[in-house]
Amino acid sequence: LRCPIIPTVNNNQNHYKNIAKIANDLDKVIQIDLEPYHPLGISKCALIEENYYFNHKEFLDEKEIKTAKKDIKKYTSKPVFII
Repeated sequence: LRCPIIPTVNNNQNHYKNIAKIANDLDKVIQIDLEPYHPLGISKCALIEENYYFNHKEFLDEKEIKTAKKDIKKYTSKPVFII
């Protein structure tokens, strides 16, 4: 189960709890992969002349993504990785 973690959008306890619930409810899910938000979309949007809707100055630092991992682990026994 791959889950992007986006600042001010879904980096909160309720979302983390629901990620774990989905993983727990689906037998075929063997692990949870957290994908920290990154700015690669900025240049892609510029190439196709589209607006970029997220504030590119808002990133999760290493401590925040590790906290997300720890928080998700509270609700599931499935492995959680940061990719």
